[in-house]
Amino acid sequence: MSVFSPPDPQDRNSRWLTYGLAALALLICFGVASFLFGRLIGFVVCVPILGAFAARLIVNHGSAGYRGFRWLALHEFNGNYHAFNDLQVRVERDVDQCRVMAKDVFNVMRERPDAKARRRMCLAYGEHGFFQDERGVWWFGEAAVLAWLSQRAHKFDERAQRFHRWFERDVFPPMNKKAELRAQGPGVD
Repeated sequence: MSVFSPPDPQDRNSRWLTYGLAALALLICFGVASFLFGRLIGFVVCVPILGAFAARLIVNHGSAGYRGFRWLALHEFNGNYHAFNDLQVRVERDVDQCRVMAKDVFNVMRERPDAKARRRMCLAYGEHGFFQDERGVWWFGEAAVLAWLSQRAHKFDERAQRFHRWFERDVFPPMNKKAELRAQGPGVD
């Protein structure tokens, strides 16, 4: 049900009639005040009335603007925005696993791998572990990013340990749970 138009045509017509009568009353008020006291006083009388209408419009329909701007900010993340230490980490659900944008992982870990290091990771983690998509963007698979961070954490890298725990506890379980629920279908309780 839309906020702007009620489903019942009679309610919709009465709403438009109310808006029309309010606009007509405002014009009459402005006209009488302008005729009796001049345009400046007519304007001063009508501004609070216009303010009341504007306030009602903002209060009743302002949340649509908030939701719209929020959607614009997050629409490319499909509602799944993740940040580790205020750094964006793009995580998407692929067909059978989660995948993490390698650029974001390297940004959090403060690394700049070259082509040789990427080739080594491709060989070490396989074609579904560290791969490049059709747009040329590098991605880690779920198991590969955990293995890479675990390897880094064994070198006593505290940031890698916290990042590994963040993926393991806060990111992957909810996304996998959502995927399981979607796979079961809407009829299962």
